[in-house]
Amino acid sequence: MKKSILLLIIVANLYNCTRESYDTYNYTIKNETGKSIIIESYLSSFPNVSPIITNLSVGEELIKTETTRHSYSFANFFGKNDSSRDSLKIVYQNNKVSFFNTNSCEDVRNPLNICEYGNLEETFIFTENDYENAEDCNGNCD
Repeated sequence: MKKSILLLIIVANLYNCTRESYDTYNYTIKNETGKSIIIESYLSSFPNVSPIITNLSVGEELIKTETTRHSYSFANFFGKNDSSRDSLKIVYQNNKVSFFNTNSCEDVRNPLNICEYGNLEETFIFTENDYENAEDCNGNCD
């Protein structure tokens, strides 16, 4: 009996040591700017790789749920498969543009700010104020 209990304890401990822990992340972006948005996500170390394009109509929201054993952030949200992105270009109705990267924890309006956005559930809302603070590109934001 003692050997059975000991064997059961050993098997349970081995199971706990080899079992991988997964977390489920729920991330949402919303467009409340009153303008259509094009989000281009880049990997700065590969400038020749085409960006991943995400379009958000006025009032639209995009939700992604990811179950992973790794950390997750908006860098992953704007990436593809297991490839995260470290730079964003936000174009507001081809009139104004904003740029963001993962190098700063100071700007709370930066969706790539991992110091601000890295929990299991995150929502980033592009607001009218974001549009107002963007740089004017005179209709040529390419």
